[in-house]
Amino acid sequence: MVGDVTGAVGDVSNAVGDVSNAVGDVVSDVVGSIDSMVGDVTSGISEAGGASSDGGFAGDSGFSGGGDGGSSGGDSGGSSGGGDSGGGGDSGGGGGGGD
Repeated sequence: MVGDVTGAVGDVSNAVGDVSNAVGDVVSDVVGSIDSMVGDVTSGISEAGGASSDGGFAGDSGFSGGGDGGSSGGDSGGSSGGGDSGGGGDSGGGGGGGD
């Protein structure tokens, strides 16, 4: 009886972990895309010699990326996080995270 309940709780926990990982992947992809777009814009401004000279839009880091860790629970562990392209500009963003 207790073993059955424990097993059921484990199954639910794994399902929650899977959902959390999926959400982490979506968040990471969206943030990575935004990060890339921001990097493109800031790089364009920097190359154009516009606001970058006065420290306005330096394009140094963009977004560092969110949703990196995901959930550590469940069978599959956390999401690896990060976008594919990372951020533009000097240092870039995205990436990182995972378990």
